[in-house]
Amino acid sequence: ACDVAAMPVPPCPVHWFASAGPAPSRQAASVARLAQRWAERDATLHYHPVDGLPFWSASEQAECEALLAATASVFGGEQP
Repeated sequence: ACDVAAMPVPPCPVHWFASAGPAPSRQAASVARLAQRWAERDATLHYHPVDGLPFWSASEQAECEALLAATASVFGGEQP
């Protein structure tokens, strides 16, 4: 297991996209605590819960349209 709160994070924005969480309210509370801890290190956590299938555990290739849309919404206007 990894203690994400102890991870070294640079002072920058971090976008967390989550789909198909087991307990959305519990996950949101955990994210809020993590955001507070990272804010002490000048990292800003943006949490983006999306509805969708857990595509990473699918036996066949699958796309999560809601995740793609949320990602495009956040990063669509940025230039590399």
